[in-house]
Amino acid sequence: MVSWTGGLGADFGSGGLWNYDDTTGKWSKLSGGDAQNMLGWWGGLAVDFGGGGLWNYDGTSWGKLSGGNAENMVGRVLGSQLAVDFGGGGLWNYDGTSWRKLSGGNAENMKPWALWSLAVDFGGGGLWNHDGASWRKLSGGNAENMKPWAFWSLAADFGGGGLWSYDALTQTWTKATAWNAEKMESFFGRGLAADFGGNGLWYYDGDSWGKINPGNPQDMVAR
Repeated sequence: MVSWTGGLGADFGSGGLWNYDDTTGKWSKLSGGDAQNMLGWWGGLAVDFGGGGLWNYDGTSWGKLSGGNAENMVGRVLGSQLAVDFGGGGLWNYDGTSWRKLSGGNAENMKPWALWSLAVDFGGGGLWNHDGASWRKLSGGNAENMKPWAFWSLAADFGGGGLWSYDALTQTWTKATAWNAEKMESFFGRGLAADFGGNGLWYYDGDSWGKINPGNPQDMVAR
């Protein structure tokens, strides 16, 4: 399920896609299709129906955005646009009206950060940033995970290579720790929470680490 401006979109598999309106406490059926992925953005609710294509629900009606099968999608520029990875079909940007191809590569992971920026991991092709106009290579490494944090910073876990932070203002990397993070979450404008498995859950403020729990969380989310 996903939270979006129209309420709460919930996919019940063969039971279809439904919306919960918290102001009325009522459910309404949006589609009988089984959503493979969905994302709330300024244009409504973007839903990937697999072979049925990528569609958008604007709160009133459905509109088909693409016949392609989206492997991943994220909102960018404060949610006003969509970046969509169509696998072998490449990485595209949708501005609410038209599509623009950003790359023919297949993104393994991508994160919006630093306003216009889109950080994209192309696996063996390295970690890149798209600023809305052009690409710049950030690292030749293959990031296992990444998380925007502290406004202009991007934390990237390179597995055995450790956890690093990239500063968009200085365009430099800083090694945060040699440990391999299983999961990361950011406290917007402040620090980074990192799960290091058996080593526990730690908090990083940009200068030093502090252990906040000895346990190994199965999942976590920050708001």
